[in-house]
Amino acid sequence: MISRTMHSLAYDSVKMTYDEVHGEIIIPVAGPKVLVFSRESNGDAAPIRVLAGPDTQIRGSRRGHPLVGVDPVNNLLIVGSTGGEGGGRDSDGESARGRGSLLIFDRTASGNTKPKAVIQGPNTAFGGVGQIQTYPPKGWIIAGALGGGIGAWSIHDSGDAPPRWKIPVRQITGVAPSGVALDPVHKELIIASGARNVLLTFSWPEIFE
Repeated sequence: MISRTMHSLAYDSVKMTYDEVHGEIIIPVAGPKVLVFSRESNGDAAPIRVLAGPDTQIRGSRRGHPLVGVDPVNNLLIVGSTGGEGGGRDSDGESARGRGSLLIFDRTASGNTKPKAVIQGPNTAFGGVGQIQTYPPKGWIIAGALGGGIGAWSIHDSGDAPPRWKIPVRQITGVAPSGVALDPVHKELIIASGARNVLLTFSWPEIFE
């Protein structure tokens, strides 16, 4: 049964996230910008916040929109800008345009707001993946790393910070991740690969302990 329908979301390939603590739906769209709606929104509803503008440093991905994750415990919004400048291929054969940044904002940031911190640079190895996850109890940001891997950064990182841990998924399995989820109960990372129609599970106790 459909209880509410939001007609204002005429966007393709939307990768949204939900803040269950504050009851907010966070949607990155082409522009690029990040829209935030109340879970109670209905009909042709306006967003309660819009984060966009040159000072945000938000860029789109190859799909046209950025990526987002939320840490409702530490009150942070993480935006992944993966549409970096330049071209060509890196040593792993992955497009250099995949290089980008993790932008860390206050959760309630709106308008043309500067990020609190920017994780960016050659040592970050930040790459493209379909989702960003957070693990608030330990302050981790889980996102894609170049070469088809998954990395973990701290919410306190900034600048050219390498991932604290990295799983080279493609190197191990031959499969490039397109989505990521965490299973804290079993201390595992679950990887989806849409191109291969496969789910992979890795033990990753370091990020949960």
